[in-house]
Amino acid sequence: MRTVTSKDGTTIAYEQSGAGHPVILVMGALGVRHDPTLAALLAQYFTVINYERQGNSGDTPPYAVRREVKDISCWGLSAA
Repeated sequence: MRTVTSKDGTTIAYEQSGAGHPVILVMGALGVRHDPTLAALLAQYFTVINYERQGNSGDTPPYAVRREVKDISCWGLSAA
């Protein structure tokens, strides 16, 4: 498990697997990165970043959905 620090200072845990164009998995409200099924399938073709959403990994109060969306920018990827 690796960690990255979001712009608001929250530590975000993630796993990275595979090789190729990057794909970031954004799990639903009850999803956690520990479910490896989708990540394993995609890792055959892509670099997969499977991260813990705020609240599961770490949380900088007060919680806000906007900050959670900004967490995706932690990996420095741009839209192709």
